[in-house]
Amino acid sequence: MPCFAIDCRMKMKTRTVYVNHVRTIADLLTPVGVYTRLRDHYPNALMLESADYHDRSDSKSFICIEPIAGFEAKGNSYSIDIEGEEALSVDITNPKAVFGAFKQFVRQFRTE
Repeated sequence: MPCFAIDCRMKMKTRTVYVNHVRTIADLLTPVGVYTRLRDHYPNALMLESADYHDRSDSKSFICIEPIAGFEAKGNSYSIDIEGEEALSVDITNPKAVFGAFKQFVRQFRTE
């Protein structure tokens, strides 16, 4: 695997993310309604929804409210911010390097 700047300057260790979830019938609370209420209290809130309009029987929504890490690609650079660590900013010449760095960033997280 090539050495991206993320490998060379930031120690990549496996991080465990503990997930809380609630299942509810969407007739009582809609995901958008819950997200709308939470985003005022949590400015970095994020909502992800499945988009299979042909079969809604297994639709899922994820609402994330307190980020512990972030990866942002903008222009000719990307940055990584992990809670409790110094932020890393990397200038790149090959835009495709962002994909490799992002893959490595994501691989360090596992859920329980």
